[in-house]
Amino acid sequence: MAMADRLLLAAKGGATTECGSDRLRRLLILLGDHDGDLRFMLPPFEQNPGAAAAVQDISGRGLHGTNVTAYGATEGHFIRGRMLSAMLDGTADCWNIPDNVLLSFGTGVADTPFSLGVAFCMDAENAANKNLIAKYGAAGTLEWRLFLDAAEKLNMELYDDNAAASRGRLYDTALAVNTWYVAIATYSGVGTDTPQTGVNIYLWEGAGETYMGAVDDTVLTAGAGPYVAMEQLAEAVIIGARNSAGYAEWFPGEVCMPFATARDLSATDVDGVTDAEKAIRLMVSLLEL
Repeated sequence: MAMADRLLLAAKGGATTECGSDRLRRLLILLGDHDGDLRFMLPPFEQNPGAAAAVQDISGRGLHGTNVTAYGATEGHFIRGRMLSAMLDGTADCWNIPDNVLLSFGTGVADTPFSLGVAFCMDAENAANKNLIAKYGAAGTLEWRLFLDAAEKLNMELYDDNAAASRGRLYDTALAVNTWYVAIATYSGVGTDTPQTGVNIYLWEGAGETYMGAVDDTVLTAGAGPYVAMEQLAEAVIIGARNSAGYAEWFPGEVCMPFATARDLSATDVDGVTDAEKAIRLMVSLLEL
């Protein structure tokens, strides 16, 4: 599907205002759509779909998701600015994107750069991890994920399944309920036993409408290692949970525009502005947060 056609699908109510279309075009190009780096972006297009209904990927890659359960009376898809969002109940709702080689960013020998992004509003705390975007199943299928931990802190985790070791970074401050955030986590692909040196997390907070910049203030490590690189495993990418063999660690709340791109968005231009900041500001504008 051509980019212009995808813009028509994503514009609010089918409208094709120049302003909305231009902002989405700029975001898609920034994330790498012009040369194929954007792996998926999933603004859902169906209202209250049933289980196994398609969730359309607008990257042009065709990595469409499916709804794991049918939406109930208090859930569904909603207009959020010029895009669509979904309310997840935190107990059964998530989207499943089947495994694809384009969704792995490690070979077991070396890692490659990638970034994850999503807008979200958590509506409840709980004493469990809450996965936003995860290619992270049971043992033997662990690769990467962006999630809120049991203390509502934002984590970017990379996992070398061969070494049973995880590395990454986190924002060591609890996020608030009923508050919008837009997060982009980036990884340079540096690999070796200190991949956390290549991880950054960028955040926008709706309270005060504040772009917070890079907030990855704490190293995340587990397992003796040494970490070498992520393995290329067979797990699906799940939006709103993890582990396609038995879904768990659900995210409760609203999510918009989850994406993955094979690009390190921590790069800066001549003005010193990161691609992550540009992408976050475009997402905030498109969603009218």
